[in-house]
Amino acid sequence: MKKRVKKRCSKGRAFFRRKGVRIAIGLLILVVIGWLAFKAFLVYLGYRVTEDPIIKFRGTITLNQSNTCDVSFKGFSMCVPDGFALTNVWDDIVHFRDLEKRDIMGGKYDITLEDDILDIDSDIDAEEFMKKYHFSTRNDVIHYYEKHQNDQFHLFSKISDVKDYYTIWKLVNVILPEGDLYYIDGDYEGYLIKQKNFYLFYLYNGDYLYSISFRNVDLEDNYFNDDNVFSLVSSVRFED
Repeated sequence: MKKRVKKRCSKGRAFFRRKGVRIAIGLLILVVIGWLAFKAFLVYLGYRVTEDPIIKFRGTITLNQSNTCDVSFKGFSMCVPDGFALTNVWDDIVHFRDLEKRDIMGGKYDITLEDDILDIDSDIDAEEFMKKYHFSTRNDVIHYYEKHQNDQFHLFSKISDVKDYYTIWKLVNVILPEGDLYYIDGDYEGYLIKQKNFYLFYLYNGDYLYSISFRNVDLEDNYFNDDNVFSLVSSVRFED
Protein backbone atom coordinates (compact mmCIF):
# COMPACT_ATOMS: atom_id res chain seq x y z
CA MET A 1 0.00 0.00 0.00
CA LYS A 2 2.77 2.41 0.93
CA LYS A 3 4.59 1.62 -2.32
CA ARG A 4 1.45 2.47 -4.31
CA VAL A 5 1.10 5.78 -2.49
CA LYS A 6 4.75 6.58 -3.15
CA LYS A 7 4.36 5.71 -6.81
CA ARG A 8 1.28 7.91 -7.07
CA CYS A 9 3.11 10.80 -5.35
CA SER A 10 6.15 10.46 -7.59
CA LYS A 11 3.90 10.33 -10.67
CA GLY A 12 2.08 13.42 -9.45
CA ARG A 13 5.30 15.30 -8.88
CA ALA A 14 6.56 14.29 -12.32
CA PHE A 15 3.28 15.40 -13.88
CA PHE A 16 3.48 18.81 -12.24
CA ARG A 17 7.15 19.17 -13.17
CA ARG A 18 6.34 18.44 -16.81
CA LYS A 19 3.39 20.80 -16.66
CA GLY A 20 5.58 23.51 -15.08
CA VAL A 21 8.19 23.06 -17.80
CA ARG A 22 5.52 23.34 -20.50
CA ILE A 23 4.11 26.48 -18.89
CA ALA A 24 7.61 27.99 -18.62
CA ILE A 25 8.35 27.18 -22.25
CA GLY A 26 4.99 28.60 -23.29
CA LEU A 27 5.61 31.82 -21.36
CA LEU A 28 9.08 32.08 -22.86
CA ILE A 29 7.67 31.68 -26.37
CA LEU A 30 5.05 34.36 -25.64
CA VAL A 31 7.75 36.71 -24.35
CA VAL A 32 9.91 36.11 -27.45
CA ILE A 33 6.94 36.61 -29.78
CA GLY A 34 5.94 39.76 -27.92
CA TRP A 35 9.48 41.12 -28.06
CA LEU A 36 9.79 40.38 -31.77
CA ALA A 37 6.41 42.00 -32.44
CA PHE A 38 7.43 45.07 -30.44
CA LYS A 39 10.78 45.27 -32.23
CA ALA A 40 9.10 44.81 -35.61
CA PHE A 41 6.80 47.69 -34.75
CA LEU A 42 9.76 49.94 -33.86
CA VAL A 43 11.83 48.97 -36.92
CA TYR A 44 9.08 49.04 -39.54
CA LEU A 45 6.57 51.51 -38.10
CA GLY A 46 7.71 53.38 -34.99
CA TYR A 47 11.07 54.50 -36.42
CA ARG A 48 10.12 54.19 -40.07
CA VAL A 49 11.65 56.61 -42.57
CA THR A 50 10.19 57.37 -45.97
CA GLU A 51 11.50 55.41 -48.91
CA ASP A 52 11.87 58.52 -51.07
CA PRO A 53 15.26 60.25 -50.72
CA ILE A 54 15.11 63.51 -48.80
CA ILE A 55 18.10 65.02 -50.50
CA LYS A 56 19.07 65.33 -54.14
CA PHE A 57 22.85 65.43 -53.98
CA ARG A 58 24.22 67.37 -56.95
CA GLY A 59 27.92 67.70 -56.15
CA THR A 60 30.33 70.32 -54.86
CA ILE A 61 30.80 73.98 -55.75
CA THR A 62 34.16 75.61 -55.14
CA LEU A 63 33.94 79.29 -54.22
CA ASN A 64 37.04 81.45 -53.87
CA GLN A 65 37.09 84.90 -52.32
CA SER A 66 36.87 87.88 -54.67
CA ASN A 67 36.63 91.62 -54.07
CA THR A 68 34.17 92.59 -51.39
CA CYS A 69 31.99 95.63 -50.71
CA ASP A 70 31.07 97.57 -47.61
CA VAL A 71 27.44 96.44 -47.42
CA SER A 72 27.05 95.12 -43.90
CA PHE A 73 24.99 92.17 -42.79
CA LYS A 74 25.00 90.64 -39.31
CA GLY A 75 28.51 89.26 -38.94
CA PHE A 76 29.75 89.75 -42.48
CA SER A 77 29.89 92.08 -45.47
CA MET A 78 28.90 91.25 -49.03
CA CYS A 79 28.32 93.00 -52.34
CA VAL A 80 24.71 93.76 -53.23
CA PRO A 81 23.65 94.60 -56.82
CA ASP A 82 22.54 98.10 -57.74
CA GLY A 83 18.84 98.68 -57.30
CA PHE A 84 18.52 96.77 -54.02
CA ALA A 85 17.65 98.80 -50.93
CA LEU A 86 17.67 97.90 -47.25
CA THR A 87 14.10 97.01 -46.36
CA ASN A 88 14.06 95.36 -42.95
CA VAL A 89 16.29 94.21 -40.12
CA TRP A 90 14.98 91.40 -37.90
CA ASP A 91 17.26 90.50 -35.01
CA ASP A 92 20.24 89.01 -36.87
CA ILE A 93 18.70 88.99 -40.37
CA VAL A 94 19.08 91.83 -42.90
CA HIS A 95 16.69 92.11 -45.87
CA PHE A 96 17.29 93.88 -49.20
CA ARG A 97 14.70 94.20 -51.99
CA ASP A 98 14.57 95.76 -55.44
CA LEU A 99 11.64 97.41 -57.23
CA GLU A 100 10.69 94.10 -58.84
CA LYS A 101 10.44 92.54 -55.36
CA ARG A 102 13.46 90.29 -55.68
CA ASP A 103 14.94 89.53 -52.27
CA ILE A 104 18.38 89.17 -50.69
CA MET A 105 18.51 88.14 -47.06
CA GLY A 106 21.42 87.25 -44.84
CA GLY A 107 22.60 87.08 -41.29
CA LYS A 108 23.85 85.02 -38.42
CA TYR A 109 22.10 81.76 -37.60
CA ASP A 110 22.14 81.48 -33.81
CA ILE A 111 20.74 77.96 -33.47
CA THR A 112 23.49 75.38 -32.93
CA LEU A 113 23.53 71.76 -34.08
CA GLU A 114 22.98 70.74 -30.47
CA ASP A 115 19.85 72.92 -30.42
CA ASP A 116 18.63 71.25 -33.62
CA ILE A 117 19.05 67.79 -32.07
CA LEU A 118 17.26 68.77 -28.85
CA ASP A 119 14.38 70.23 -30.86
CA ILE A 120 13.88 66.76 -32.34
CA ASP A 121 14.33 64.79 -29.11
CA SER A 122 14.43 66.75 -25.86
CA ASP A 123 15.39 63.60 -23.92
CA ILE A 124 18.51 62.84 -25.93
CA ASP A 125 22.01 63.61 -24.68
CA ALA A 126 22.87 65.80 -27.66
CA GLU A 127 26.53 66.19 -26.73
CA GLU A 128 27.06 62.43 -26.45
CA PHE A 129 25.08 61.85 -29.66
CA MET A 130 27.34 64.29 -31.52
CA LYS A 131 30.47 62.61 -30.12
CA LYS A 132 29.19 59.15 -31.06
CA TYR A 133 28.73 60.10 -34.72
CA HIS A 134 31.53 62.70 -34.90
CA PHE A 135 29.10 65.53 -35.67
CA SER A 136 30.30 69.07 -35.14
CA THR A 137 28.51 70.88 -37.99
CA ARG A 138 25.45 70.40 -40.16
CA ASN A 139 27.78 69.41 -42.97
CA ASP A 140 28.87 66.38 -40.90
CA VAL A 141 25.24 65.29 -40.51
CA ILE A 142 24.54 65.73 -44.23
CA HIS A 143 27.69 63.82 -45.24
CA TYR A 144 26.78 60.98 -42.85
CA TYR A 145 23.26 60.74 -44.21
CA GLU A 146 24.50 60.82 -47.80
CA LYS A 147 26.67 57.75 -47.08
CA HIS A 148 24.08 55.87 -45.02
CA GLN A 149 20.74 56.86 -46.58
CA ASN A 150 20.30 53.38 -48.07
CA ASP A 151 21.06 51.49 -44.85
CA GLN A 152 18.57 48.71 -44.16
CA PHE A 153 17.36 47.58 -40.73
CA HIS A 154 15.76 44.28 -39.69
CA LEU A 155 14.59 42.40 -36.61
CA PHE A 156 18.14 41.63 -35.54
CA SER A 157 19.31 45.25 -35.73
CA LYS A 158 19.99 47.02 -32.47
CA ILE A 159 17.09 49.21 -31.46
CA SER A 160 19.56 51.92 -30.44
CA ASP A 161 20.97 51.96 -33.99
CA VAL A 162 17.49 52.15 -35.51
CA LYS A 163 16.49 54.97 -33.15
CA ASP A 164 19.70 56.92 -33.85
CA TYR A 165 19.21 56.60 -37.59
CA TYR A 166 15.63 57.84 -37.24
CA THR A 167 16.90 60.83 -35.25
CA ILE A 168 19.46 61.63 -37.95
CA TRP A 169 16.80 61.28 -40.64
CA LYS A 170 14.51 63.74 -38.81
CA LEU A 171 17.48 66.06 -38.27
CA VAL A 172 18.19 66.11 -42.01
CA ASN A 173 14.51 66.93 -42.64
CA VAL A 174 14.83 69.92 -40.31
CA ILE A 175 18.09 71.39 -41.59
CA LEU A 176 17.51 70.81 -45.30
CA PRO A 177 14.49 72.25 -47.08
CA GLU A 178 13.41 70.62 -50.32
CA GLY A 179 15.72 71.25 -53.26
CA ASP A 180 19.04 70.31 -54.84
CA LEU A 181 21.99 70.09 -52.44
CA TYR A 182 25.49 71.30 -53.25
CA TYR A 183 28.43 71.24 -50.87
CA ILE A 184 30.50 74.42 -50.72
CA ASP A 185 34.27 74.26 -50.45
CA GLY A 186 37.27 76.40 -51.41
CA ASP A 187 37.57 79.54 -49.29
CA TYR A 188 34.17 78.81 -47.74
CA GLU A 189 32.62 75.85 -45.95
CA GLY A 190 28.94 75.06 -46.02
CA TYR A 191 26.19 73.99 -48.38
CA LEU A 192 23.67 75.36 -50.85
CA ILE A 193 20.01 74.45 -51.30
CA LYS A 194 18.93 75.40 -54.80
CA GLN A 195 15.33 75.62 -55.97
CA LYS A 196 13.92 76.88 -59.26
CA ASN A 197 13.74 80.51 -58.20
CA PHE A 198 15.58 80.44 -54.88
CA TYR A 199 19.15 80.00 -53.59
CA LEU A 200 19.82 79.36 -49.90
CA PHE A 201 23.43 79.26 -48.69
CA TYR A 202 24.61 78.17 -45.26
CA LEU A 203 28.25 79.12 -44.60
CA TYR A 204 30.38 78.43 -41.56
CA ASN A 205 32.87 80.82 -40.03
CA GLY A 206 34.47 78.91 -37.18
CA ASP A 207 31.67 77.72 -34.91
CA TYR A 208 29.15 80.21 -36.31
CA LEU A 209 26.68 79.53 -39.09
CA TYR A 210 25.42 82.20 -41.48
CA SER A 211 22.58 82.10 -43.99
CA ILE A 212 22.34 84.01 -47.27
CA SER A 213 19.40 83.71 -49.64
CA PHE A 214 18.48 85.07 -53.07
CA ARG A 215 14.92 84.89 -54.38
CA ASN A 216 13.62 85.74 -57.83
CA VAL A 217 10.13 87.12 -58.33
CA ASP A 218 8.72 83.89 -59.78
CA LEU A 219 9.68 80.79 -61.74
CA GLU A 220 9.91 82.78 -64.98
CA ASP A 221 12.36 85.30 -63.50
CA ASN A 222 16.04 84.43 -63.93
CA TYR A 223 17.68 87.58 -62.60
CA PHE A 224 19.46 85.54 -59.95
CA ASN A 225 21.35 82.73 -61.62
CA ASP A 226 24.35 80.57 -60.81
CA ASP A 227 26.90 83.03 -62.17
CA ASN A 228 25.83 86.19 -60.37
CA VAL A 229 24.83 84.42 -57.15
CA PHE A 230 28.16 82.61 -56.86
CA SER A 231 29.94 85.89 -57.60
CA LEU A 232 28.03 87.67 -54.82
CA VAL A 233 28.69 84.93 -52.28
CA SER A 234 32.38 84.99 -53.20
CA SER A 235 32.43 88.60 -51.98
CA VAL A 236 31.49 87.55 -48.43
CA ARG A 237 33.94 88.63 -45.74
CA PHE A 238 33.26 87.49 -42.19
CA GLU A 239 33.93 89.66 -39.19
CA ASP A 240 36.60 88.06 -37.01
